[in-house]
Amino acid sequence: MNQVGGARLDSSRRKDLERAALTQAVDDARLNADALARAAGAKLGPVQSLSTTGTMPVPMYAQKAMSVAAAPMADAAEQSYQSSEMKFTATVSAQFELLAP
Repeated sequence: MNQVGGARLDSSRRKDLERAALTQAVDDARLNADALARAAGAKLGPVQSLSTTGTMPVPMYAQKAMSVAAAPMADAAEQSYQSSEMKFTATVSAQFELLAP
């Protein structure tokens, strides 16, 4: 029995791109926490805990493909491979110590 699955996009720079997404997520978490601390009249202290749910590349065409999945294809040309961009995202959860001003 032969089986053929769908094409899977990947990047030779996957690890570097995942780390860059994680770095940006941590930077954003720190900026958000600092804004909250200042609004509360406190200062942001050191990180107490840090975790991530991971990163996952998402082909940018995937959302469009899902929205039209039920619609029939007009012809075989539309079923051929189409190049796309990949978007790497990361989510982090960070807890910081709050310091008195």
